Amino acid sequence: MPDDLYASLGPGVRAQLVAEVSVPLRGAVRLLTDGFLAVPCAREVMVLDRALRVVSRFPVPEELARRYREPDGDIRVDVSPDHRWAVLAGTERMMVVDSTGRVAWRTTYPTFGDAGGDAVPACGVFSSDGSELWAFVPVLGPYADENWVDDAERWVVRMSDSQITGRAESRYRGTTDIIASPDRSRLGFAYFDGHAADGSWTAWHDNVESAPVRGRWFPLDVSPDGRHWLGGTWHDVVVGDFAGSEIRLNEDGRWDHWEFTEGACFVDQKQVLVAGRHDGEKSRHLLLRTDTLEPIGPVAYPEQFPGEQEGGFVRGLGDGTWLTMHIPGYERPAEGRIRRWATC
Repeated sequence: MPDDLYASLGPGVRAQLVAEVSVPLRGAVRLLTDGFLAVPCAREVMVLDRALRVVSRFPVPEELARRYREPDGDIRVDVSPDHRWAVLAGTERMMVVDSTGRVAWRTTYPTFGDAGGDAVPACGVFSSDGSELWAFVPVLGPYADENWVDDAERWVVRMSDSQITGRAESRYRGTTDIIASPDRSRLGFAYFDGHAADGSWTAWHDNVESAPVRGRWFPLDVSPDGRHWLGGTWHDVVVGDFAGSEIRLNEDGRWDHWEFTEGACFVDQKQVLVAGRHDGEKSRHLLLRTDTLEPIGPVAYPEQFPGEQEGGFVRGLGDGTWLTMHIPGYERPAEGRIRRWATC
C-alpha cells in the first residue's frame, strides 16, 4: 500500500505503550463499569483494572470448560458491578458463579445458529446495580427445527434468591455479543441473515423491549457519556445518537475500496478508532473525529510491535487510551496478550 495514501488521511498519530499483560485469552475482552475489564481465559474469567492488574477471578465450571476447549465452544461473559458474580453463557447452557466457583444459577436451552448454521452462544448481562441478571436465551418457537432456533426471550433473574421474575420476547438471536451503554439503559445487538445486518439499540420498560434505533449495521460501542453509539459494516462506519440522527463514514463513496473489521471503538468523546484495510492490503488502525468522522490520521505503533496495527480486536477505555488484543485461538490460549495504548 502506498505511503502517500495514509499521508492523505492526515499525519500519523504515534502510539505509546501504557501497560501489557500475557493471559490465556480465549475471547474478546468485555468492558465493565468504572474502567474494569472482564477477560475470558481458558479456565477462568479474570477481572482487570485499567493498569491490567488482576483484581478478581471466577473459575469456569468444568461442564462449560469442556466445551470451551473446543472450536465451537465459545462463551460470552459479564461481571456484576460489585464483582460478586460472573455470568458465563455458552451455546447450550448459562451459569452464574462466584469467585469460589459456586454456581448460583444455571439453565440450559436449545442452540442458536448463525447464518451459516454454526452454533453461537447466548448472552447474559447484569443490571447497573447488579441486583438482576438479564439472560437472553434461545427458545423453541413455532417454526423451529433441529437446525434452527427462531425465537429468544429475556429472562430477569433476581440475584438475591436466583428466582426468575420476568420473561419477555426479545429480538436477540445470538449473532453478536450484547453491547451495553454505561448505565445499562440501552443494549445493542444485531441479527445477520447472511446478506445484511439488522442492528438494534433496545431499551426495556415494564419488561417490554423497544427498539428506538435500528439500522443496517452491527453495534460496536457506546460513547463514554452514553449519548452516542458506534456501528459498522464491512464497508462503512456509522456514529449516531439515541435521538435518531447519524453520520456515515462512506456517505460519498470515498471509502468504497476500504474494508473494515469489527474492531472499532470510542477512544474518548472526540475520537473513534477503526481497523480498516485498502484494496485487500494489511489492516491499519485509523483515528477519526467523532463529530464528523473525518480522519485524524493512521496510528503508528512502535517498531517492536508490528502486529498491533493489523489486529481487529480493540476496546476503548474512554479516557484517550485503548486496548489491542491477540486472541490466538482455542488450541493456543496461553499465547494471549492484551496491550493498552495512548497517543504520544
